[in-house]
Amino acid sequence: MSIRLSVILHCYNNQAALVKQANIFQSWGNPPGVEVIFIDDGSSPPLDVSVFPNWVKPFRILDDIPWNQPGAKNLGASQASGDWLFFYDADVFLDIKNLAQLVAYLPGLQPSVLYRFARIWVQHEKEIDSHTNCQIVHRLTYLCGGVTYDEDMSGSYGYDDTLFEKAWLFSGRNIQVLSGITLRHDTDMPTTVLSRDTSINGRKLQLKLNYLWVHKLTSQFSGFSRRILALATKLGWALPPSSKRVGFRWERSD
Repeated sequence: MSIRLSVILHCYNNQAALVKQANIFQSWGNPPGVEVIFIDDGSSPPLDVSVFPNWVKPFRILDDIPWNQPGAKNLGASQASGDWLFFYDADVFLDIKNLAQLVAYLPGLQPSVLYRFARIWVQHEKEIDSHTNCQIVHRLTYLCGGVTYDEDMSGSYGYDDTLFEKAWLFSGRNIQVLSGITLRHDTDMPTTVLSRDTSINGRKLQLKLNYLWVHKLTSQFSGFSRRILALATKLGWALPPSSKRVGFRWERSD
């Protein structure tokens, strides 16, 4: 059977979360039409992926880049073969019932739409808002449609998901919450060893949004648009999308 859904998750220095995900994957039982791609995002020492079922595809980023979620997601997307990409964090869990429901929904999804999910806060069994870091997107739209996670946002904390969704909307596409599927978010498994200072990425976000606005307002005049964007970038008022995609060393780790 061809792969319909590529489940892509990444983890940094959190073996406990990896083990819990491995138990979830065991309960899935190698579902047809689904592949799981796991990214060890530069952990030191490397995470022990031997606990995974043998059908999980593990990869390891060799460069220790802080907050490299954009790179990890781009690496997963580059290695995926499914029609749809399901990005989520290692502290978010999907049971077999919700996985089966998601696979059943796939034929009705639209390639121009990014889908989010409802979440349950595990510690309080309380429904909370959908989050920008858990999404399903059409693989070819993601890889060939001009909007991917921006690796300029790696290295510092925050706003990488916000920028991706803003760029998605600027491209004329839509975002919806996919009803009937609920993710379980375990807040006892955070990344605690890295700085959460958002000032650097907050500034980058504003500059990249400026670039998107200028491009949108001037795009009907292609030559003029290029000159204005180049000038805005030179003056430090705008920052273009990253030209990098998987700009680091990595390996298959099984």
